[in-house]
Amino acid sequence: MTTIPGLENIDFQKCLFSVSIGNIEGIQVPFLYINYLIMTKEATKRPKDLIDLAELLKIKLIRNTLK
Repeated sequence: MTTIPGLENIDFQKCLFSVSIGNIEGIQVPFLYINYLIMTKEATKRPKDLIDLAELLKIKLIRNTLK
């Protein structure tokens, strides 16, 4: 994969420096910044991505209320 739908104008280094690191069974796993994930889901518009989009928007709302 050389491009990600919705992120064509965002530099790889910018994406790399804004990752969130999660810990899954003791393994550090980088995750794309939630706003970038939302952008990709909005761009693809596949049914399964729209389901993911709804959940990501809920997560973002919860995060914003906890700040």
